[in-house]
Amino acid sequence: MKNIIVSIDKLRPLEKVFRHHLKNLSKMILDEGIVHSPVIADKKNGIVLDGSHRYIFFLMNGFRELPVRFVDYDDEHIRVGSRLIHRHLVEEKVEISKKEVTRRGLIGELFSPRSTRHFFPFRKNERINVPLKLLKRGKKIDVEKYISKCSYQDEIYHNKKYLSEIETEFDELIRYMEEVRQTKNYLKSQILLMQKNVKPVAFFPGKFQPVHMGHITSLMRIFDDYDKIIICITSDSPNILSYEERKKSFQSVLSKFNKIEYFFLETALVNIKDKTNLPKFDVCVSGNESVLDFMKSNNFKTRLLSRSLGVGYSGTQLRSISKIKSIS
Repeated sequence: MKNIIVSIDKLRPLEKVFRHHLKNLSKMILDEGIVHSPVIADKKNGIVLDGSHRYIFFLMNGFRELPVRFVDYDDEHIRVGSRLIHRHLVEEKVEISKKEVTRRGLIGELFSPRSTRHFFPFRKNERINVPLKLLKRGKKIDVEKYISKCSYQDEIYHNKKYLSEIETEFDELIRYMEEVRQTKNYLKSQILLMQKNVKPVAFFPGKFQPVHMGHITSLMRIFDDYDKIIICITSDSPNILSYEERKKSFQSVLSKFNKIEYFFLETALVNIKDKTNLPKFDVCVSGNESVLDFMKSNNFKTRLLSRSLGVGYSGTQLRSISKIKSIS
């Protein structure tokens, strides 16, 4: 269902909330003047399934309406657990059920803060960006009965526990990704066997001063497309790190992959005199168009990779940061 603005009287709380978390969240929303995400609630009974702190924020600040995404709680694709990992694995009995959630929500027997983990067949981080000034307001409501009697230390403990759950889920996602990658590679190998096709060899040149996430991301993007990837480490100013230091940086991430090879070039690639000194490969892969133009002019096949953006994805940026730190 779509997000709608509804009367706050149509909702029922499910969990109590943390006092200091509520205080910090309240300040953040009021300072910005925008609520970014809707509360998610059962359309039949109005029970708040996700966004308890936001719901209490609206109550305590006198809002008479708020943005809500109603869902059909009878939908089998909506599940509940007590830990984030239950999104993927259920290896023990789950103490919380949808029946118990409904029972407690209807009679007001609230769970402790962050007791439930609801999993929906859509992404919860959708941004709606509703200005607070568009929502009707009335008299502020005393929400003390909805606030858990927790100390700062209790809240810190719960936050650390939740972070631990996130780490566990992240580890499981990595294992799942590896499982999917193995399945993908298996199916690709079957196709290759049937087509009797051999993957080409990729030549991946750069000065890699230093090796950064952009390089690793690019290698992962092309990893399954080639039988072998030759990382060519060139000598080109500024020479901050030695050949071996750059190779070790790659190996710290790629040591488990046997299709990676390394080649050292004691000059910039575009300055090489004898092309026969290069290793044998089928295609030169790079995000540097000048390098690819040079390779094309020497009759090599090329493939342009779009460059990844973000912190840790630019060698120029990282060298600049390193230079500032060395000066300071």
